[in-house]
Amino acid sequence: MRTRNWTLSLVMLLLAFTFSGNAQALVLGPGDMNGRYYQPSGQCAGEDKQLGCIADVFSLDDTTSLTLLYKSDYGGSDSGLLAGSYHTDYTGDPNNAIISYIDGMAAISCPECYLVVKDGNANPNYYFYQFDEGDWNGIETIYLNGFWVGTQGAISHVAIWGTPVGVPEPGALALLGIGLLVMTMAVRRRRIN
Repeated sequence: MRTRNWTLSLVMLLLAFTFSGNAQALVLGPGDMNGRYYQPSGQCAGEDKQLGCIADVFSLDDTTSLTLLYKSDYGGSDSGLLAGSYHTDYTGDPNNAIISYIDGMAAISCPECYLVVKDGNANPNYYFYQFDEGDWNGIETIYLNGFWVGTQGAISHVAIWGTPVGVPEPGALALLGIGLLVMTMAVRRRRIN
């Protein structure tokens, strides 16, 4: 009985530790973009030009390693290398967006990632945010609040650009932990018998 309670406690602790990253969030508004914005819209229209604007805003010499990892169009569809890993909900005019990770899918790893929040007509049209390694772990929910409030503007799309890097998925980590636990229990039983 004592071994069973200890084993159950260990499994629960392992699962809580593995999935604890999902409970955190990153909250950003226009003021968090550190003056990183771009206007007018035509200068950044299209994916190739959007990379050029990221290079201008962050003084990057080379953006060839950057890939569109995720993009969500308001009222449209998702696209990008990891489009199936995230979902975006829009609220307000929309002046707010919530980018959520879909459990069990591949996650973005951000040693070099850039968030783009775009409006088609307002001035400025684009806000940019650079993720540092400690800012966002790829599975935390991103809350975008208060963009173009009180203007004729609204969020038309959000995008995350970055360098693709493979990362372990939470589901795979949980399975690995459970597998190791089962193997440990099997070895202990053999020693007892």
